[in-house]
Amino acid sequence: LAAPLDGWTSVDALVTGRGLGEIEPYTGHDLAFFVHWLPLENELYAWALLTLVATAGLVIVLYALTPGLRWAEGRLHLTARVRRHLTVFGAGVLLLLAWGHRLDAYALLGGGSGEGGAFTAVDQLGAMPARFVLAAATALAVPVVLRAGWAGQRRLAFWTVTAVVAGALLVRAASTWVTARVVPPAVLA
Repeated sequence: LAAPLDGWTSVDALVTGRGLGEIEPYTGHDLAFFVHWLPLENELYAWALLTLVATAGLVIVLYALTPGLRWAEGRLHLTARVRRHLTVFGAGVLLLLAWGHRLDAYALLGGGSGEGGAFTAVDQLGAMPARFVLAAATALAVPVVLRAGWAGQRRLAFWTVTAVVAGALLVRAASTWVTARVVPPAVLA
């Protein structure tokens, strides 16, 4: 599970790094945020994703060996304990999805929708804020999914997750298109 971590150089850079005194104009962060913190955060995200997927896979395999998770009469049957455990894993996946949206917003600065991956005004005014909103909305869905899954309200949990995923796909696809058509061309120039 330590494979995504690239040594401790990024942690050392974060600990020893100071502000560079130069502010990035689109986000208002000091450039040290992009040099020291963001690389570490990307590594932590990759590590958390790998850990959650590996742990969930192991837990599902182990539950399949017990009567708590079984296939009978053409349906998957879960005990309350298994359902709650899988609900917590699902909430973890949603939190990672929210974190990914946040990191994607910053990734636009280096790979926007412009020619050659240039960061454009459409990215600044549409795509970047949309990804931050997606991160917040996804994080806000976590307590709903946790409560619904814990109480056995499968439909509410399912439709909440479906709304989050469908909303993310729709907003990511439409944000630049809508911004390019709504914002006056003088502002985009």
